[in-house]
Amino acid sequence: MRRLLGMLVLVLGVSDICAAIRVAQPDPVLEAWRWQVFSERDGLVSIRVRAIASEGNAIWFATDQGVSKYDGLLWETYTVADGLPSDDVLAVQVGADGVVWFGTVAGVCRFDPTKQFGTPIGLPNKAWKTYGEMEGMPGERGSDLVFGLDGR
Repeated sequence: MRRLLGMLVLVLGVSDICAAIRVAQPDPVLEAWRWQVFSERDGLVSIRVRAIASEGNAIWFATDQGVSKYDGLLWETYTVADGLPSDDVLAVQVGADGVVWFGTVAGVCRFDPTKQFGTPIGLPNKAWKTYGEMEGMPGERGSDLVFGLDGR
């Protein structure tokens, strides 16, 4: 009986020691597989990224040479030729309605992806709308975009 009690004390003592030893767990944020670096070779319009916003599975990158959108598979680039008032984009935000807003050195711009297609050739693309001093903005430069809690 004494021997059985001695073994029981030994087992309980070892289990307490094992419980006190903590195995170091890697920080999930720092794990290399969670991070990916993008460059022009991947499809990013410029490595000088000024702002980033997410929309579902897509990521928008505001750069000094336009805007890049990456959906995990394909890259899309938007520039002045597409409807931005300037390729020098300082800020990007996605509203609750899916409309993407850009702050540029030439004004604030609104992009509605639902209106991207169907505009007749030769007419302005209805997906893009720029707001500058003519539309009541205090200045042309749009460096910060802020949305309320309801996404507007």
